[in-house]
Amino acid sequence: MLVEEIIEQVRGAYGAGKNQITIEQAYLYLNVIHDMAFNEGLEPFLAVDKTITILPSPDENGPYDYPSSDALEYDRDCRKLLGVTNVSISAIYNSLYNTDESTDYSDDYDFERSHQRVGQLYISGQKDEIRRQFTFSNTPSETDADTYRWMYYIKPQKILTTDSVDIQNAKLILPENWHYDVLVNGINYLIDTTYTDRKVQYEEIKQIVLQPFWDDISGDYNEINGYRAII
Repeated sequence: MLVEEIIEQVRGAYGAGKNQITIEQAYLYLNVIHDMAFNEGLEPFLAVDKTITILPSPDENGPYDYPSSDALEYDRDCRKLLGVTNVSISAIYNSLYNTDESTDYSDDYDFERSHQRVGQLYISGQKDEIRRQFTFSNTPSETDADTYRWMYYIKPQKILTTDSVDIQNAKLILPENWHYDVLVNGINYLIDTTYTDRKVQYEEIKQIVLQPFWDDISGDYNEINGYRAII
C-alpha cells in the first residue's frame, strides 16, 4: 500500500462524527506505529555496513555523531547503537549464523551468546546516549580507517505531510505485505485509545499487531540455526 492509501483507509473508517481524524492526526499515528514496528532487536533490523570517516588529528578519537540517513537511505537512522566494529561484514554474519567462530558476541548489548566467545567484536569506546555520540577509547588506526563501521538497529524516518509522494513512500520501509495488518490495524488501535472509551495498552498492540510481524520476519533465522536477538 502507498502512504496515501493507508491514510485514506484509516480516515474512511473513522472520518465521520466524533471520531473524525484529520490528515495530520493520521500521519502522527502512522509514524507512531511505523516506529513501533522496528522497536525490536531483530537481525533483519541490523545495520553493519555504514563506515566511519575518521577525523583528522588531534580529534580522531571523536566524539562521532551516531549514524543517520542521507537522502537515499531512508532506513539508516540509528534507533539503538550496539557499538563500533572493525570486524568484516562477512565475519559478523558468519558469527550470527554460527558458521565461523573467529568472532562472537559477548553477553553485552542485545545479543545472546550462541557459542564460546573467541574474539572481540566491538571497539572499546564510550557511548553517550544523551548526546548520541561515540568516542574511541584508543586512537583509531589510520591504516584501518576504512574498516571502522557502526553496528546498530535501524529506525524509520518520520513521514511528513510536506514530503513529496515519492519521498513518503520511500520512507515507508515496512514490507508491503504487512502494511494493512501492522499499519492500518495499528493506527486503528491507537485511534480507539484516543477517541473511544476503550483503552488499548501497548502490550495488546504488541501481541496482536506487532508480534506476528516480528515472528514472520525473524522466523527463518530462529528455525535454521537457533540464533535469537533480544532487546
